[in-house]
This record gives sequence, C-alpha cells and structure tokens, in this order.
Amino acid sequence: MDIIFLAKTSMLMVIQLSTPPLVAAIVAGVLISLVQTVFSIQDQTLPFTVKLVSVASILAATGGWIGSSLIGLVETVFTMMPDI
Repeated sequence: MDIIFLAKTSMLMVIQLSTPPLVAAIVAGVLISLVQTVFSIQDQTLPFTVKLVSVASILAATGGWIGSSLIGLVETVFTMMPDI
C-alpha cells in the first residue's frame, strides 16, 4: 500500500513539476512560429533560441518551488523506508 502511494505521489509530482517549462516551451514555439510565418523568416535557430531562453527563465523562476517539492518527496520516502 505504501509503495503504491509513493509511486502515485511521485508520478503526480513529475507531472506538476514539468508543466511550467513545458507550457513555456509550447507558448514560445507557437508564438515564434506565428512570427516566422507572418514575416517569412526562414531561420532555423530562432525557435530553438527563444524556447531555450523561455524554459531557462521559467526554471530559474520556479527553481525554489521545484527544489522544495523534491526535498519534501525525498523526506517522505526516507520516513517511509522503515515501513517498507
């Protein structure tokens, strides 16, 4: 029972923690694609650069929350170890 709870909690945390960078990459990709289409820009590195900067900024902004969430999960795992 505890292992199932731990697996479920871990999977939900992976989804929660990966959502902000994923959304940032999707939004940046769509916006830069629209700009490239409107202005007929053929540069291949432009979307990569914009996505990289947006994901890095989101990771820098949410780094504290991600770290504290992971530390909380690790603490939960270590407190549950004697019971497993």
